[in-house]
Amino acid sequence: MELDVEDFKNRYQLTPKQLRQTKMTAEDIEIAQNVLLTIEDLFLENIADWSLEESFFLYDEKEDLIYRFFNFSKGMTKCFLVINSEPQIELISNDLDNHLLLHISNILLDFVITFIRS
Repeated sequence: MELDVEDFKNRYQLTPKQLRQTKMTAEDIEIAQNVLLTIEDLFLENIADWSLEESFFLYDEKEDLIYRFFNFSKGMTKCFLVINSEPQIELISNDLDNHLLLHISNILLDFVITFIRS
């Protein structure tokens, strides 16, 4: 079963109302969003054989965390993943390409190492 991205977006996309209800400070929200947008830039710069079709912020009220949804495609193959702002992979599609997952994991690991060293 393929994910209906529009339906998923309509249900879970981060809204201004959620931002007003969060216990996160404005600075925490900005940092979380900047981390995820930086990771998105790294994906765009370093993953040449897959297209990033769509991405958007998500919010988990229970965990009070901001996430980013990424929808990739290559030819007729589509797959998605969700990353939180810590940054950790939270969810992947069942048919996520192993090479893509490895590439994404390496990008996240490099990002964390660079962040720790700075």
